[in-house]
Amino acid sequence: YLEGLRPLAEAGQLKKHTVDGTPLRRKYFFGFGYTYGAQVKNRGEEQLLPPELVDPIPGWVLSRLIAKLEERGIVPSGWVNSAVVNDYQPGGMIVG
Repeated sequence: YLEGLRPLAEAGQLKKHTVDGTPLRRKYFFGFGYTYGAQVKNRGEEQLLPPELVDPIPGWVLSRLIAKLEERGIVPSGWVNSAVVNDYQPGGMIVG
């Protein structure tokens, strides 16, 4: 599933704010998004991006993750309204 995101992004088939990328990492926002880090000039200027600016949560995330959390009673049905997928390339990592 994850492998299918990069071709969609490279083909311009995802909304502009769905994808935030660097050479070693791409972050995909679904449902809602947010700005952070180099995207903002000053601390405190971060923004929540509404659903119309990012793509909806993909079906595979709904069925393989969110539905299972709901079925087990971990979260109430309909509670999860966003998902973020990090795609790290070789040499990219969040911790060094």
